[in-house]
Amino acid sequence: MRRVCWLLAFALLLVPGLAHALQLHWSSGADTLTFTEATRAILVLRADSAEVTLPPEWRLLWVGDSTEVEVVALDSLEVCEGDTAQVYGVDGPTTPEDSTAHRVTAHFCSGGSSSAEQATFVLDLPAWGRGKCKVVALDPADSTAVLESNEVTFNGGVDGSYVPTVLRVTSDHSTTTLRVEAIGANLAGIQAVSISAPELQTDVPLTMESSSPSSVVASATISIPLPNSRVLIETPQGVVSSGEIPADVVESAEVPDEAYYRDPAYPDAYPKDFAFINAPTPVDGVWRNEFHIFYIRSWRDGRPDSTNEVAFGHAWSRDLINWSYTANSLDAFHANTDTLTAWDHRHVWAPSIVQFGTKFLMFYTGVAENGDQTIGYAVADSIYTTSPSSAWSRRSTSSHSPPLTDNHWVSQNHPWQFRDPYVMPDPQNPTSRLLMFYTAKTATDSGYAVGVARSFANDPAHWTDLSYYPTTNYAHTFIKRLESPHVFPDSINWAPSRDLFATWRIMFTMGDWDFPDSTRIVFFDSKVTGTDVTDRTESHWSTTPTNLYDYLHLTSASPEYGHQGSEMLNIGGSYFWAGFDGADIRFRRVGWDGNQFWLTNVGQIVGVQGQDSPRALRLSLAGLTPSHGATRFRIDTPARMRTSLMVYDVMGRRVRTLIDREMAPGSTDVTWDGRDQSGSAVGTGMYFARMVAAGTSQVVRVPLVR
Repeated sequence: MRRVCWLLAFALLLVPGLAHALQLHWSSGADTLTFTEATRAILVLRADSAEVTLPPEWRLLWVGDSTEVEVVALDSLEVCEGDTAQVYGVDGPTTPEDSTAHRVTAHFCSGGSSSAEQATFVLDLPAWGRGKCKVVALDPADSTAVLESNEVTFNGGVDGSYVPTVLRVTSDHSTTTLRVEAIGANLAGIQAVSISAPELQTDVPLTMESSSPSSVVASATISIPLPNSRVLIETPQGVVSSGEIPADVVESAEVPDEAYYRDPAYPDAYPKDFAFINAPTPVDGVWRNEFHIFYIRSWRDGRPDSTNEVAFGHAWSRDLINWSYTANSLDAFHANTDTLTAWDHRHVWAPSIVQFGTKFLMFYTGVAENGDQTIGYAVADSIYTTSPSSAWSRRSTSSHSPPLTDNHWVSQNHPWQFRDPYVMPDPQNPTSRLLMFYTAKTATDSGYAVGVARSFANDPAHWTDLSYYPTTNYAHTFIKRLESPHVFPDSINWAPSRDLFATWRIMFTMGDWDFPDSTRIVFFDSKVTGTDVTDRTESHWSTTPTNLYDYLHLTSASPEYGHQGSEMLNIGGSYFWAGFDGADIRFRRVGWDGNQFWLTNVGQIVGVQGQDSPRALRLSLAGLTPSHGATRFRIDTPARMRTSLMVYDVMGRRVRTLIDREMAPGSTDVTWDGRDQSGSAVGTGMYFARMVAAGTSQVVRVPLVR
């Protein structure tokens, strides 16, 4: 015979009058029990003739007059032998909600069939005890219906109502509206419904749409994927936990190894400061990853024009190629030009966006009318800014400024040089605190350094400054104007709970505009494994920063040459690096070997060369300017051979034949002007150039941005 486990939970509950599909009585067969001294009584639960067998779990609900009803777990040798299910173990309350509801769990077993018709359990009752009991359960044939037993009493019973309980919870978050339905008994008496999870920072209230004795439906707009959560039912007697909602599943999007973005309305915009984030969104009922960029929209004429840095643009894409935007989103957020004394009256710089609970926080540098730079933030319920800039609610005061830094390590001289926040969850406490990395002019020398601050618990408006990293100051970097820091773990196996095993990088940009492109590039500082990222001990970081181009062994011909303001984004273990190249924001997939990283190569060969083809036969990209539609290919042929080079779109349709002739040995450059065979300019997207020669083919990818 197979052993079967049953669940029993106790709660203060009154069940609406439904058909008695379950029969409850004392061992004598009566519905009442009378005693004058402490007694051990046996309750018997049976399924009626229509139900035949008991449901897989049920709730024993009781109300007593200053009485505690205790379930007795019998000796294991005395149970599980017959066809009647009996208690072999009891678990006490495991949550505060369980304690409020007087809920315990009893485990049943039997030696009979897998579906028992009867269950018994032993109760210890005090001599003065009076009370009443019922059993409720979900109908195994209809999970929206509730089965109930008759009521039994002891010592005459008591007046009073049972408090609500929940037997089943279902949810739907296929859109940004979360809809929750709770099935149970006496639910018409609840006061509120909310969602609770550590990642949400605070409980999220739901609006009740309907309520009946056996069902409650509530909803809320939650524009982020839901983590594993609990639904909380608030009653006059307290909070009753109603079960778990599983986390939303987020599907990854197919994206190329490299892509570009250029402002569609102002092609000459200079978006050196930008935020690159992932904010999943529901599409056709499925949550999918989506990329977002927020960036300054100053005009470009060889260098940024700070007089125009008064707004952020915003665009979003699922594949980094096809970008969506509106007139409002390209003018998503403004400097507070209406208030002359505002901390962000003159300029807004360097956005950094982080999800915090169900909100999105956009930290940025604000420049006051007197030139002082401070850091504050704005809040939005949704990442989308298709409505006017009122979608972001700005704080009237900044959150961090030079006077708030530790030991005043930042120069206090006006105008304050204090900017470029990068904000991320604190690895030591990712659900309630944030870390802010920023750059500021130091009080001890003429250079800048990277500082770090930690937010108060669940309070992004207040910060504790942790001082600065000595290895980022002028004495180590020889960079006077250090900008755009961002931080990421240099390990594909990193997780917040394993922060001490991660090696961290602090990337930053040289902002000295009188230096040539060969040095106005990205540097990074590395932390040794085994220390917290906020540990600023000089010996725990590399003594001099590493030049990204030296690290990657690049040259001035490399596509990354001259990049600034970089960001790194981790999406489900797949990393993307982004940087501003003077014309476009370039996105690149990152490769890892376990501890070190590299950027995937533009134009990498995705075809496989045949075994019999010449060793030196090769197709590569010699030059690429995606935003201008000009691409130069290089064909290396070891001998005279017939060679064709054609461009195809992502659907495999031929767009243009560039060459189809016999070629002499050597290297030949071929240029595609971004037009099809008829001479019309093709649209933004990914294209493929395919070379066929010597019985084999090679393919390179060509991103094109209009």
